[in-house]
This record gives sequence, structure tokens and C-alpha cells, in this order.
Amino acid sequence: MYTYSMLPCDYESVLQWAPKFIHFRLNALQSAPDHTTSSYELEAAIPESAWVFTLSKPNPVFRVLLCTARQAGDEDDSLPVWEREWAGILCVYGPRSHTTHDTITSTWYMGLGFVMPLHRGSGTLRHIFNFGVQAVRDFDRRRFDVATRYETRVQIIAKANEQGTLRYYRTGGLQITEHLTLGEYSKRGWDLPICGDLHEMPIVVMEMVVETQENVRARL
Repeated sequence: MYTYSMLPCDYESVLQWAPKFIHFRLNALQSAPDHTTSSYELEAAIPESAWVFTLSKPNPVFRVLLCTARQAGDEDDSLPVWEREWAGILCVYGPRSHTTHDTITSTWYMGLGFVMPLHRGSGTLRHIFNFGVQAVRDFDRRRFDVATRYETRVQIIAKANEQGTLRYYRTGGLQITEHLTLGEYSKRGWDLPICGDLHEMPIVVMEMVVETQENVRARL
């Protein structure tokens, strides 16, 4: 059985789970070096204090979506979520906002995902992504009042030549919106960890509209 949550971002909690997150990230970078924009060497050099600062800052947010595995008969709910078995993670960063024609567009980036081999094959990463979509939608609902015209969007990036990956993302509702290089995308303020030799790598930006102001009014 899997449980999905967003790890708490208060400073004291981050101090508790940051070491496990760092270990998980480094393991991901060693296990799948060809499926990331970063590298083990790059992130191993980041001090824990820098990670704690990034993971606990209020704006822009950098949050960790966590999937934990629970065995049958495991009823211990007293443990903090980060002390359970980590099956997979996905990170969410943002929002970046701009206004066009009196509508605020709130855009969130999701990436740095990894699922442990034991938990692959059951759509774990897609379930984490869907949980993240709901999380950013709820965040924007709280952020904007009912009179505000807004639109919530989610972006991911993928290598331009990985057609199988692009087809997979399309099945989740994402559509290609741009072709550019990884370095050009990073300059927009996403502050992603990127290896120096990957700045010129061709990528595509894929995006989906999560919610608009009209959807919110329909619920009221």
C-alpha cells in the first residue's frame, strides 16, 4: 500500500528529513545518471546546510512530494512520514507568475523524480505527479481570492529526442509548448542543478493547465 504526502517544510522538520532526502537523491543520480540534468558529483558537493535552506524557504517554494510504502498489517501511524520506507519522490518548484489580459498565470515546475526499483511498474511516479498537481492547485486556491482571474499550470521538461518519454507524458495530459536548450530554460529562474556539459542539450517544455478561475467559481 502506498501513501502520498508533501514533506513538511518548517525548519525543524527539514533538519530531520533532509539527510534522508540527500541520500535518496544521490542514490538516484548513481542509479540513473542518464535520466537527469544533474550529477552525483555536483550534488554530493552541496553542503547539507544549503539543502536545508533551499527546502525550507517560503518563496519560491521547493517542496518534496513523497510516496511511502506500507506493509500489510503496519498500523503504526505515530512515525513521522519521513521515517517510513521511501518508494519514490518528485520535487515541485514555484510558482512563477505573470499577468496577461487581467489573468494571473501561476506556473509550477515538477521534476527530479525517482522511484526505487522495487516499486516500479505500478505507475508510482504518475501517482506522485497526480498528487502534486492536486497540491499546487490547492495552493493556488488558497493564494488567490475568488475575485482574482487566474490560471494554474504545471511544467515538466524532457529530452527532445526521447519519443517514448514524450508519448508517456502526453497520456498524462501534458503538451509540448516549446523547444529550447536546458541552459535557456534554467535562465528563466528555475534554478535547476545542471551539469556544465548539459547546458546546450535540446529539450522540450511540456505543460498542462490544471485549473482556471472559472473552474473555481463553478464550485462556489
